[in-house]
Amino acid sequence: MSLKLKAAVCALIVLGIAFWLKPPSHQGKPVIQARLANPPEGILKTVKGDDGDVIDCVDIYKQPAFDYPLLKDHTLQIKPSSYPNGIQPNVAFVPESLNKNNKCPDGSVPIRRQIDTGIPVIRRQCDSTVMSCANSNDHQYAFTAYRTSAATMKGAHAAINIWKPQLAKYTDFTLSQIWVIAGKGDDLNTIEAGWHVYPGLNGDAKPRLFIYWTRDNYRTTGCYNFRCPGFVLTNPNNPIGGALTTSVYNYKQQEIDLMIYKDDGTKAWWLYVNGQKIGYWPEDIFTALQKGSDAVHWGGEIYDTTGTGGLHSLTQMGSGHHAKEGYRKASYVNGLYYYDSSGVAVNLKLKDLTATAGAPACYSYKYQASGNDLYFFYGGPGCR
Repeated sequence: MSLKLKAAVCALIVLGIAFWLKPPSHQGKPVIQARLANPPEGILKTVKGDDGDVIDCVDIYKQPAFDYPLLKDHTLQIKPSSYPNGIQPNVAFVPESLNKNNKCPDGSVPIRRQIDTGIPVIRRQCDSTVMSCANSNDHQYAFTAYRTSAATMKGAHAAINIWKPQLAKYTDFTLSQIWVIAGKGDDLNTIEAGWHVYPGLNGDAKPRLFIYWTRDNYRTTGCYNFRCPGFVLTNPNNPIGGALTTSVYNYKQQEIDLMIYKDDGTKAWWLYVNGQKIGYWPEDIFTALQKGSDAVHWGGEIYDTTGTGGLHSLTQMGSGHHAKEGYRKASYVNGLYYYDSSGVAVNLKLKDLTATAGAPACYSYKYQASGNDLYFFYGGPGCR
């Protein structure tokens, strides 16, 4: 073998070793390695889910919620005292992580182990005034909203189709959700649920079910899932934090059905996922949301870490396709209901809603009626 050929072979070997040893990347950008956080207190058992998630089976009376000072003397509520009129539970929901061989023992609830990625977890929203949300710092939104003059709504409902949008940077996030809101300014209270792709929180780019809450406009209170106390889990098949099956472009659509409802008997805001009660936020952790809601938002949001305010980001929202593409191609919310002060489901019409998108060339929206149902399409590929 000639010296030149030997040199070429050596160079290829070095390049190959460098390729296999290089850190993992996302679209060519290095990814910070994720690791499991310290386990919570009160664990009875730890299991590994079918999708690889580590699930801690936590004593239901020692779950993180009861570390919140305002819940020191709280009495656990196993079920609500009432159910809203108009919509009834229908679809059973068992997360992909759990099956009969790895379920938690009686008296415990399954909580996905937190992931430490080294990436700061960002959650910063805007004031509840609709138009102020159009372009808020590094966030971009495309959503529709219903508002009342007083906090009389007892909750809301949404069916959202699920996608796996791409991120421009691993430090970005993208989400689709429902916001139940009361108050404004520093007294802004929200309860939120939906799906997101958020590697900085979850350690991967899978779409996962999430919840969020705040009582002071995201300043010092509230968090995702179980990263702080507040949400009380009651369902032994907890799907929060679990990976979701996604829709296929121009083919089968996968939806998640979400309902948030204020039950005055238990003094709590209950979360239902596909008709199953999952748990609740006690009214004591809120201020403006103690009696009811004065606004509901449905739609999408992205967080952009390029420093351009989301105006030059290729982080996708929803399906990554514009709203005009419609059913099976764009992201949507349907089943746009709210619950009035009597718990009756009120089906919203186009005239009742106000929509906004801060950067419509990047992330757009449109309405489309289908019989008595109204679809709100939203999202897009971002902009260069």
